[in-house]
Amino acid sequence: MSNKILGTIAVSFLFLSISFGQVASNEAINYLNAGVDAFNKKNYVAAIQSYSSAIQTAPDYVKAYYNRANTYLNIKKYDEAIRDYNQCIAIDKNFTKAYLYRGFIYAQKSDLPRALADYSTAISLEPDNASALINRAVLYMQNERNSEALADLETALSTNPSNTSVLLNKAVVHEQLGQFEQSVFTLNQLENYLPEDIRVFQMRGKNYLKLNDYSKAILDFSKAINMNPSDFENYYYRGYCKHLLENYNGALADYKTVLEKKKNHLPTLKNQAYIASVLKDYETSVQAYSTILFYEPDNANHYLSRSIAYINAAEYDKALDDLDKCLDLKKDFAEAYYNKATVYSRMEKMEEACKNIKQAAKLGYDPAYQHVNSLCK
Repeated sequence: MSNKILGTIAVSFLFLSISFGQVASNEAINYLNAGVDAFNKKNYVAAIQSYSSAIQTAPDYVKAYYNRANTYLNIKKYDEAIRDYNQCIAIDKNFTKAYLYRGFIYAQKSDLPRALADYSTAISLEPDNASALINRAVLYMQNERNSEALADLETALSTNPSNTSVLLNKAVVHEQLGQFEQSVFTLNQLENYLPEDIRVFQMRGKNYLKLNDYSKAILDFSKAINMNPSDFENYYYRGYCKHLLENYNGALADYKTVLEKKKNHLPTLKNQAYIASVLKDYETSVQAYSTILFYEPDNANHYLSRSIAYINAAEYDKALDDLDKCLDLKKDFAEAYYNKATVYSRMEKMEEACKNIKQAAKLGYDPAYQHVNSLCK
């Protein structure tokens, strides 16, 4: 039994600056300040008009272009924002934030080469610019360039070791690199700064799960549940850890909660069916597999699994029906022939048992070789 666990990538952060030092006419400055006031009141149309008036008064007023670009960015008019950032850079080629936010827009437009180029230029101008380093690292992470992402995050941490966004992304990178112990170490640091952030416990719990430290994982998922009792995934992961520790009753209790919140959660249904079989509760196992088949009716393995529950419950006709459906879906399913042989043997129909076990052996199923002689006397 396996469970794929995916890490989450922290988002980039965008900050608007309204500090200015460029010399301009009083009229242009007044228009600029009016734009800032309008922006703060979320009157973006008026803000754009005021910044445009400032530009008409002072055509090289880089701060007006910059603020208008930020306003366009805020309302997701990306092409207009790019044009204004371009003008900022034409006036001042060392304008770091223009590269930074233009890179952000290119990232939103999935233009990876341009986004990386702009972030890299921003970093060359300001090597310790945390926003540029984080944003470039996130792009690297999204494109599985995790070693490069980690280098950027380490640089960002060297100037601000308590930057929680950097620490969160660093934990994700370690997880994606399969460095689960390092991810846990980073999340332990992050807990000192964000003791009430549910992501810390969810991520650390998943890392403990991958390290097979199920008891610690259970503690973290329990903390996450206390913080947000409505999130079914935390119950699922906690139940899965209990499952792996063979605490089946505890696992079933968590799985029950999952299904109350999300009745079609297939991993939970599959695990519930498996545990029910282990506990010889074949009726529950059949019910779970029947629900699974409602959502995945063309999966031969599910019919096989339900047939095993029927065999153990001595419901042989139902088992044969499921095994026939298996073979309709997958004609060379050796294990289905083997199980049909088992059913016919228990029904004392030895000719049919022999026929099916020979077919299973012909398809290369090793257990069939071991029993073919005993069934085909």
